[in-house]
Amino acid sequence: MSTPQSKEAALIDSVITVVGEVGLETVSMAQILEHAGVGAGTVYRYFDGKDGLLLAAYQRCELNQLTACSEGDSRDGPWPERVEAMAGRLLKFLVENPDQASYIDQYAVSPVTKGSSEREVMASWAALVVFFGEGVAKRYCRGLGVHGSIAATFGMVGGVAFEIRSSDLTPKARLLKAVPRAVRAMLCGDK
Repeated sequence: MSTPQSKEAALIDSVITVVGEVGLETVSMAQILEHAGVGAGTVYRYFDGKDGLLLAAYQRCELNQLTACSEGDSRDGPWPERVEAMAGRLLKFLVENPDQASYIDQYAVSPVTKGSSEREVMASWAALVVFFGEGVAKRYCRGLGVHGSIAATFGMVGGVAFEIRSSDLTPKARLLKAVPRAVRAMLCGDK
């Protein structure tokens, strides 16, 4: 017998998987429920309808991504080394978790999710704002500011991760090392 937590987790897992297969704008509750193996009423036991379920899946993906970025951060180390390591962890996460990476990308730009509270969505980014704020305060980030530095880093890393996942780019191992160095160079120059 399924536990309540396993049904809730199954619903979130199913959203991420099914959206990866059919896209966020066309995913139906019927597809999600069938994949999760639960009845329609189960969604309303845990979420405020489809929008709440979509938001919960996004929040889980974001938490996983941001946790991957911050794990192993040496807060005492030089900021250029820290940002290079963070970019490496981000790239590794995005390559190894294609369904979550795709879900984050689709959720962020979809008109389906425009009703979501921006405060709920952006709250998970607070740690990154602090991290990049340190870089700006130490005169790194080449005048991009906090949000520009986040956008440039995630844009560069996310674009390369997408190419690695969707093609036969080789050698992947060299890219996994070169991209974080490129992020460091972009933000810190030769420091």
